[in-house]
Amino acid sequence: MLKISNISKCYGPHKVLSDISFELNKGHSYSLVGKSGCGKSTLSRIISGIEKPDQGSVVFNTHNIHSLNKKSFRAIRKDIQIVFQDAYSSLNPRWSIYNAIKEPIENYLNLSDSQSKELIHNLIRTVGLSEAVLTRRPKELSGGQQKRVCIARAISCNPDFIILDESVSGLDTQTKSSILNLLIDLQDKTNCTYLLITHDIEVAYATSDTVYKIENTRLLNYKEEER
Repeated sequence: MLKISNISKCYGPHKVLSDISFELNKGHSYSLVGKSGCGKSTLSRIISGIEKPDQGSVVFNTHNIHSLNKKSFRAIRKDIQIVFQDAYSSLNPRWSIYNAIKEPIENYLNLSDSQSKELIHNLIRTVGLSEAVLTRRPKELSGGQQKRVCIARAISCNPDFIILDESVSGLDTQTKSSILNLLIDLQDKTNCTYLLITHDIEVAYATSDTVYKIENTRLLNYKEEER
């Protein structure tokens, strides 16, 4: 489904990634671990098409995403979603939660207003939140609730692939566990592929079929884990 080949990236004289290659298969969960600043988030932005590599390719369902024009990339954009570490910054502070979830639905799905409304209410329940939060603004929600809203946005278009960039970092143990269980349950229902970016090896092993590691700019090893 997704093939990353020989990805390298530098910022000025500073090399962040060196010759990174691996493959992700449909319906599986993967983790990418490593210390803060090792290049995990840079790689996630490259894989999602937000940033270009200096070298290498990212092929998603036969499409080399960095060689596509804007129109062609938009056609597959709904199938590649990313949930960022800072959930609050990912949400428009002026919008209600209803409108925050509605945005990707309007952009990528051809639904009537009533169909969109039904989907939004279903999504908010799916991520374990009360429908009452739909009228609130992001600042009125806890960090854990904001993360769940971002997950609802990410799954709204039924993507094939979701990147979760430190999406449970900074949460208390109970909230973290609840969201991780939610992600596992959603994958069982949707058969999407996850790539979890994290520095927490325990979280990686608890949620992923395969765990990769970046160290000194390189993908050094991986470990197969049975959930």
